[in-house]
Amino acid sequence: MANSDKKPWEEDVRLGQQPLSVVGRLLLSIRRDVSARQQREQGDSKWGLGCCTHERYKYQVTQLAGTPGYEWLSVVHVGQEFAFAINGCPMRQFKGDSEEPPTRQLERAREQLSLFPTLAVEDPTWLWFLVVETDIHGLGIRVVVEQANADGDTRYRWVAARASDLTGDFGSMPPVAPAPIHPMTDSPPPIVEPLTNTEIEEELK
Repeated sequence: MANSDKKPWEEDVRLGQQPLSVVGRLLLSIRRDVSARQQREQGDSKWGLGCCTHERYKYQVTQLAGTPGYEWLSVVHVGQEFAFAINGCPMRQFKGDSEEPPTRQLERAREQLSLFPTLAVEDPTWLWFLVVETDIHGLGIRVVVEQANADGDTRYRWVAARASDLTGDFGSMPPVAPAPIHPMTDSPPPIVEPLTNTEIEEELK
């Protein structure tokens, strides 16, 4: 249930339109490239697509975080936990329906706030998400940015990227100038962990 026409950056100045679009296109690009390499006739499945997409997403986000042009992007690795923030605003991404976010994703996002002990969250009952919406084959259609609460209500929904936006490799896109607020700390080296059971269930839907 969407209840506001405000754009994400009109509610939280840390979430600029360009950084959100960059991350959205990255998520779609990764899913597109992984899907193109699948060989379903050889047994590749949606489960494999989900696992590989998840690993590559974590790796590429980690590689970009804190580099020139991407100072606004930061990541946190604690054991099997992985989370990222845009200009100090904690975000969570998942594959699913942006109009009906799964309860377990809302719960996981709240749990992951502990990974950002130094970041301020004005209202922890409303958290930010990047939702990758797909077709029946698992191909990305679009990425929606929104806030959602524990009741499944959503607001400030905005389409950050569409599959039609992809014109080549992600690496060909220019970097985004860093925002002057909420400077990021140095990112740790990349650590790729396996999907959790919950994340596998989401991919297989």
